[in-house]
Amino acid sequence: MANSQQKVDLAGSERQSKTGTTGDRLQDANKINLSLSVLGNVISALVDGKSKYIPYRDSKLTRLLQDSLGATPKRS
Repeated sequence: MANSQQKVDLAGSERQSKTGTTGDRLQDANKINLSLSVLGNVISALVDGKSKYIPYRDSKLTRLLQDSLGATPKRS
C-alpha cells in the first residue's frame, strides 16, 4: 500500500461580502467555494453508502482528491 499526501490551497474561500473582493479574486473565490460545495456532495455520497454515483468529476478539487477520498478504480 502506497502512502499519498495531498495539499490543497483553499485561500480565497472566505466570505466574499466581508472581504470586498472583486474581479479575478472574486472569480477565484467563487470557484473555490463551488469546489468546496462539490467536496461536501462527494463526502455525503460516500457516507450515505447508497449512492451509485459519486460526483468526483464535478470539480478539479474532487478529481485531485479522488484517490484520497477512497475511490476505487474500476477494472475489467
